[in-house]
Amino acid sequence: MLQAKTEGRLSDYSSGNRAFHSVFYDVCPNRSLAQLIVNLKNQMRKYNSKTVLIPGRTDNGYQEHLAILEAARSGDGETAAKAIVKHIQGVRQIFEDNFDLLF
Repeated sequence: MLQAKTEGRLSDYSSGNRAFHSVFYDVCPNRSLAQLIVNLKNQMRKYNSKTVLIPGRTDNGYQEHLAILEAARSGDGETAAKAIVKHIQGVRQIFEDNFDLLF
C-alpha cells in the first residue's frame, strides 16, 4: 500500500486496502461476524473505492492501517481496538463530508 500510495497508483492502493482488511477477516474466529462484515464491505465496495479520490485520505488511511497493524503485531488488543475505531470513524467522516462525490 505504501508503494502504491507513494507512486499515486490509486487502484493498486485500493487493492492493497482490500487485502489488508481480508487478513483480519480471514483470522477472525467468529466466522459469522466475519462473513457479515465481508458481505457489507462487498456491498459498499463501489463507494469505498472512491474514497482514495478524497485529498489526504490515502495518507490518513495508510496511517490508520499502520496503527492497527503495529498494535496487532504487538498483541495489544486494546490499542488495536482503539485504532480500529479511529479508522472506522475516519471512513465515516469521509462519507459524511463527501456524500455527493461518493454516491
